Amino acid sequence: MQEDYGAAGILDELVSANPVTDATGTYDNLGTLYLTILKNAFDIFRANAERIQNIQKVLIWIAVSVGVMDVNGLGLIGIPSWAIRDTVNRLRSVLIVDGDITPATEIRECHASFPQFLSDSARCTDPAFLVDPPSGHATIATSLLDLLARDDVDSLRDADGNMPRMWVYAGLRWDGHLGVARYTPELGRALRGFVETHLEDWLQKKDTWDSPWDMAPLVDFCADVRTWYKNNGPDDGLAAELDTIIDRRVEEIVAEAAQSPDKFRDRHLKQIKVWAEKGYTW
Repeated sequence: MQEDYGAAGILDELVSANPVTDATGTYDNLGTLYLTILKNAFDIFRANAERIQNIQKVLIWIAVSVGVMDVNGLGLIGIPSWAIRDTVNRLRSVLIVDGDITPATEIRECHASFPQFLSDSARCTDPAFLVDPPSGHATIATSLLDLLARDDVDSLRDADGNMPRMWVYAGLRWDGHLGVARYTPELGRALRGFVETHLEDWLQKKDTWDSPWDMAPLVDFCADVRTWYKNNGPDDGLAAELDTIIDRRVEEIVAEAAQSPDKFRDRHLKQIKVWAEKGYTW
């Protein structure tokens, strides 16, 4: 199963084969195939807890991340480069990987059924490979928040001055992953670290923390994070700190909109007008 064409061909046959085979039968066959591939690739490492943990981290990104990540990106969030390369190499039969594995190699599955399988406890029956979605999102959100809290972000730029794909992904997706995550102490620590360092830079679209999002939606995203933490996290003052940051940012946006309304979309100006009259409403 190590050839990159082996499982891909089998996948095509299973998905498009005998029209009398029902969906359940097809998925059962796919599940058997995927479990066999995973066991063949990683059974030899079961006694090595650190190795299995790194393999699981890569599987988490395959299963619940949004979009395509590369080897370099996973390295930025703390997975050892050798572990990423080895894991990807052993999964060539279910990933689209051409040639040598380099920092720029994208981690892209051959078929959408593979990440679906990884997060389905009824089909992925080996706990070494199963990705629990809320826990997986917590792992990803923790990694993204730790990345965004760094003070040495300019050191991440490439020779042309561009930030890596993982940095862009972090700025766009950290709150989405957190919103569907299971609370863990590590996630709480990472969120506090970002809140106390660069959350306001992110809200203000400042320098490296700039993003395609408009200013008003960023406040709404932050409010959703505050609600998530209030409902899931401990009563340790972080929700109140988020309240303060949100109120301060709302005041800044209201003042900026009054001075330069052309910088804002009409629908956001309507929202900002409500903020000016009533403050941020939960």
